[in-house]
Amino acid sequence: MTGGGGQHHRNIHLIEANGSNAALSSSIKSKDDKRARHMTLSFIGKKKPSGSVVVLLAYQSTLIHIGEFFGRAGIFAEQVSELHSVRLCNTDENLGDEEISIVCGSIDKLAGYITFKNGKLYYKHRPVVFAANTNLLPELARRGIITKKNDWYDFETKFYHENICAPLVHDKGKQQDVARGTGITPLFHEQANNVEECYTIIKKFHEMGLVAVGKMNAGSGGTGIEFFPSTIPTEELKARLDNLFDSAKKKYGNDSLKTIFPIRFFQFVRSTNYNLYGNNHLWDLRLQCLVYPGYTEVTPCVIRLCPKPFDEKTYAWDSVVSNLSGRDASIVGRYMRSPAAMRRSQPRSVLEEIGINKEKLNYISNCCASWCESAWKLYS
Repeated sequence: MTGGGGQHHRNIHLIEANGSNAALSSSIKSKDDKRARHMTLSFIGKKKPSGSVVVLLAYQSTLIHIGEFFGRAGIFAEQVSELHSVRLCNTDENLGDEEISIVCGSIDKLAGYITFKNGKLYYKHRPVVFAANTNLLPELARRGIITKKNDWYDFETKFYHENICAPLVHDKGKQQDVARGTGITPLFHEQANNVEECYTIIKKFHEMGLVAVGKMNAGSGGTGIEFFPSTIPTEELKARLDNLFDSAKKKYGNDSLKTIFPIRFFQFVRSTNYNLYGNNHLWDLRLQCLVYPGYTEVTPCVIRLCPKPFDEKTYAWDSVVSNLSGRDASIVGRYMRSPAAMRRSQPRSVLEEIGINKEKLNYISNCCASWCESAWKLYS
């Protein structure tokens, strides 16, 4: 889960809740054993059919946190192997006679081996019984392997790590609705189902004095995101909306239009400042939420800084987007901070630098736990 501290009254805002695809959950510790254990418990809670089956652990082809991903996959495989015969493999390998094949691969490579039959996914003709990273689903839809139904897909997806809450990963608007009553202040949002509605909604935001943030459906790594302040001229507004579509096409190909809608628009909220080399940078705080029966474990993982100082006149992309995927891996570390770290040559922590003390962090953690409980109740 990613949260930002709002400028007005220091409200807590949810930027987006990512699913099992979220990276940087092991930035404080050396290994991701808690999250791997949660995956294992989620997996063994699902009824395994007879015969050999497949678990799919997918990642974006531009993923830069490879060590974290495969470290978690290895721990998961080791834990599952206590109950079944297991083989951890990649997409280039043939499946053997093991009970469970845990296949790690980029979304585009995995999709090339997947078929759909009688309401279920098959990988190399074996049933898929568990998966992580719902971003595989829009890729399958773009290829015509599965079909969309309303804002989700036309088959049961409880086999995902997120279980019944899998559809919520992509519905960023409903994520804001879930936030009501949790202590997280919902963002004003609307969704467009075509280009004409995009312009109508942006105009409505501007009439309300709000900066609109447009996000494509089921995007990842900052793809398909654009900012629309009321100060930009009409021709630039069109150019920015075109950029949203062009970035989706660049990453997902010519079939991106099959899954790009609904495009959802959210009010922009500014975080407190993080001083970096004398300039004010915006940030977000990523927290990992592991949901168990009766309780939720919340762990602050990483603070991501926008690479460029905030520009309130233009809302330049690098000054308002903190996503690390797709950026030059050699500079990514410069814009990551551990919530547990102290600032160099200063007596206060990184969290205190952005206005979050211990009491505030506990409050934010409780809000996140309440959000998870609210989400589960909604879908169950």
